[in-house]
Amino acid sequence: MTYEELKANHVSDYQKIFDRVDLNLGQTVSTKPTDELLSAYKAGTATDAERRQLEVMLFQYGRFMTIESSRETTTDENGYVRETLPSNLQGLWVGANNSPWHSDYHMNVNLQMNYWPTYSTNMAECAEPLIDYIDALREPGRVTAAIYAGVSSAEGEENGFMAHTQNNPFGWTCPGWDFSWGWSPAAVPWIFQNCWDYYEYTRVYNNMHKNFVMPLIYDESLVLCWYELHHLHLCNILNILNILQCQRAAIVLSPLNECL
Repeated sequence: MTYEELKANHVSDYQKIFDRVDLNLGQTVSTKPTDELLSAYKAGTATDAERRQLEVMLFQYGRFMTIESSRETTTDENGYVRETLPSNLQGLWVGANNSPWHSDYHMNVNLQMNYWPTYSTNMAECAEPLIDYIDALREPGRVTAAIYAGVSSAEGEENGFMAHTQNNPFGWTCPGWDFSWGWSPAAVPWIFQNCWDYYEYTRVYNNMHKNFVMPLIYDESLVLCWYELHHLHLCNILNILNILQCQRAAIVLSPLNECL
């Protein structure tokens, strides 16, 4: 494949998603190069139109990076399967073999923030790798739930799972090498908000929602309810319900009844 063909394929691929949003803040296209625009912006000498141009550029640049680093699984006419992990702390452009935080995933806000704009800027399919990834944490997370919360799952059982601040595709779900920042039983419920948003924005009850999002929420609600009942206080279950939100009440109440 020639460079021209590769570029044409790339442009055609990303524009199918990219062109869904046209943001107009009153910007104009300046003749100044980007570095000069940035300098003027920082110095306060850029015009309002130039400032808006940089802001729109940054907005669309973020969308482009998400499109290029986190995509739905597809199979082309030649049988080639494209499957990606979700965007991590550095995306695909880390530029080193020993990257900061080892290019893992931090669910103390970083991973959540990566995907906050995904649905509101009309790129729902770009969030599918995130849901797949969280689903892949369930099995190793059962070991972590047994060790750190006392919630065990015998073979064939799904009594809940835990993952904490730091995790990765190799099944790392324990609190990490420093408990003071690594312990985070709220990490999974928080990232579930991103997963639930798939349905909130698409309103499509499809395979992704039925076979991934809903089982994930049910699975996690089991371990949270058990943990609260045995380690803290029953009233804290109300906080769990608040985290998982009322629209999931039917799912949450079912395991809660089992715990009680």
